[in-house]
Amino acid sequence: MPLFGLNATADTRHSDLVASLPLMHSDDRQTVFGYDDRHLLFRLVVEVGEGPADGQIVGMTTLVRCRSFIGWLYLAAAIPFHKAIIPSLLMAVERSG
Repeated sequence: MPLFGLNATADTRHSDLVASLPLMHSDDRQTVFGYDDRHLLFRLVVEVGEGPADGQIVGMTTLVRCRSFIGWLYLAAAIPFHKAIIPSLLMAVERSG
């Protein structure tokens, strides 16, 4: 959303990118992608629960901290899309599993 001054692209110096998001942290059970800009801080957290490979629970959480009014406007516009995108991403993971 460059029109509103939001970061449109990730820092491509990072080698692990998901949906153009830089990898911020990763361990056996949790991976965190995200970025910070002047309007908001964004994180996508992917967690894998305990259990056998065919019965593991995978969860995704998006975390956003608004830093300005423009960040709040962007978040209000993006929330309906996130509610549609996250379930479809999880279904794609399940199909590829």
